[in-house]
Amino acid sequence: MVCSVMLCSGEPLRAQLQTDPNGDIKSGSNSLPKVSSVLMEILDLSPVEKESLCKFACGRSSEFLIKPAVSELSCVRLVVEDLDEDAAHYGITQDGLKTALLVALRSKLPRLKIDDATSCRPSIYVNVSFIETHSNGRVTGWAAVVRLQLLQLVNVLENGAQTSAPVWQDLGTLGVGPPESAKSWVLGTLDDLITKFAAAYYEAKNE
Repeated sequence: MVCSVMLCSGEPLRAQLQTDPNGDIKSGSNSLPKVSSVLMEILDLSPVEKESLCKFACGRSSEFLIKPAVSELSCVRLVVEDLDEDAAHYGITQDGLKTALLVALRSKLPRLKIDDATSCRPSIYVNVSFIETHSNGRVTGWAAVVRLQLLQLVNVLENGAQTSAPVWQDLGTLGVGPPESAKSWVLGTLDDLITKFAAAYYEAKNE
């Protein structure tokens, strides 16, 4: 059984992005703990509790923070956060996620320019937190969180500094499952998040 749960506001998984002086995201600034408290709690659930968890879904996981910033979007850069070591054992790689992200965006938002040039400041930011689960020295499965944000350069009023901040985000989807389901779940969840983002983009453009 694979379980997917949308994370709601208030979960201890909010980003703490590190940026350089230009406001760009630093490499290796993983915004989720390497082993988040939520994932650790999943490991201790009984089968019955896991089944109950699968039935839970919050009312709202995706949200606009600054809608005009989405409606005026003309280009994006792609940023995939460094992965936990466990992910590589299941064929889940940074390059693979970036390729999947690129394909999904070109399919769902063909008019949105994807450009890694420094002149394009907005970024689609993907973060995957992944751990392998064990019992009695045996691999029993995995637990993962996938989240997506659109980041824009903003000015901090208090000191005039610039930094990257989310203007749209999905707070994340948490999944647990058997070993053979890990890669397909992560890629499928990423595709679902891009679909949500595309819907938000078109919604903002049409207003």
